[in-house]
Amino acid sequence: MNTLRMPTEEVARYWAKTGAEVLFAEKDMFNGTVSKEKLETNLYEQMIVNLLELDTSDISEEQLQHCIELSKN
Repeated sequence: MNTLRMPTEEVARYWAKTGAEVLFAEKDMFNGTVSKEKLETNLYEQMIVNLLELDTSDISEEQLQHCIELSKN
């Protein structure tokens, strides 16, 4: 998907949804302790910050771990 011309919010939503889907694709690697929906929301919020402050949709391993922690049931 070409995200170069998409609005910031759409880019963040696309990558958050994609990231959550990838992490839950084959099996629940979190053994039911992490909500996919919460993770998608937390990834989205982190990506919005990164897009606005750092001009990137990439998130660091530390940011990903923080999103996972926030998404625990």
